[in-house]
Amino acid sequence: MVDGREFEIFFDESCVAIAGTPEELRRRSNVEVRSVLIGTVLGGLSDTLVRHLVWSLDKEDSLDEATRASAATLITTILRGALQAVNRLIAWIRGAKGQWWVQPFPMGYFSPSILVRYVRLEGEFEPGQWSRIDPYRIQIIDSRGGPPGRYVTEADWGDFTAWYASSRPPNLVGELLTNAEELAELGHRRTALVEAVTALEVAISRFATKQPSEELWRQASISRAAADSLSKHVAELGVRRTVAYLLPLLLHEELLPPELHEDLIAAIDRRNEIVHQGRRDMPQADLKKMLANIRHFATDTLREA
Repeated sequence: MVDGREFEIFFDESCVAIAGTPEELRRRSNVEVRSVLIGTVLGGLSDTLVRHLVWSLDKEDSLDEATRASAATLITTILRGALQAVNRLIAWIRGAKGQWWVQPFPMGYFSPSILVRYVRLEGEFEPGQWSRIDPYRIQIIDSRGGPPGRYVTEADWGDFTAWYASSRPPNLVGELLTNAEELAELGHRRTALVEAVTALEVAISRFATKQPSEELWRQASISRAAADSLSKHVAELGVRRTVAYLLPLLLHEELLPPELHEDLIAAIDRRNEIVHQGRRDMPQADLKKMLANIRHFATDTLREA
């Protein structure tokens, strides 16, 4: 629901890079969605306004100016709502699935000249008869593809629809990790690592506030510490000491093996060198390993703990 209008987002065979029957598409886990379809129903349109909606640029000068302006305003309103709905979809895809290559539409640069590159707008003015509404054409999403594990599958759709219908913000940890991977791909290695360690800090902070985590803390041999809760203890120690000293007491070695533990500390130390000592760069291979380990720990390990 955007501005009082309900927008329905859906896909069909025309939206995917690999054609196939619906049954074949359901069995695929790496189908790339090239575009999305967005439906909304508008009522109360006059016949005159409907006729003016089905316009083309070469006939624009012959249209009644006032009705043409009303039609243009209505088209802009529809597109703004549709694009806001799509951006919410993209926010979920980036945060939940890590698809950094899918970019939200830049609403701050909303204009017909921009939309010509992204949007094809059609209206069903008679049942079953669709007409293009010019000058808005083409597609909204263009995906460059990525690792198969990042694709949205049929099993993910229920999670998305439940989130979309709620007022919850996107997954902050997922957003930060996805931003870090995008920055790394663009060659901004220092900023990428800072973003990833921030994601790690947020993930640990949220982990510390959960009831099962508090139970782990009470069972550990640190219950006589000055802080009266795990979350306060994490706040007192900071992310570096929490990872180095506290987490090994709470998580068994299968969840936090020595190599992963060492790599997390190394990533935090490298981030501190960037922020506090002005370190200029790092090898791309080192960064990719750090980002992979942070994502694994922040999204998998802490969920299993």
